[in-house]
Amino acid sequence: MSAWIALVVGVHFYPLAPLLHYPLLYVVATVVTLAALASPYVARSRGIAVSAVTGAATGTVLLAAAVLSLGTALW
Repeated sequence: MSAWIALVVGVHFYPLAPLLHYPLLYVVATVVTLAALASPYVARSRGIAVSAVTGAATGTVLLAAAVLSLGTALW
């Protein structure tokens, strides 16, 4: 279930990027979408929960994008 949610989150950034005139959102959308698609396979191969892989990957990408956006806004 968590992989589907991450997939929707990733895909929804594609229309937001041109709407907000913020190209970083294309990168975020692509990486989150790829993480959502890959997480079930990675989780099965390692014997861990899909939500753990999805959450770690998606959370890392979104946190990095937020820090980068904040740094850009402040400087």
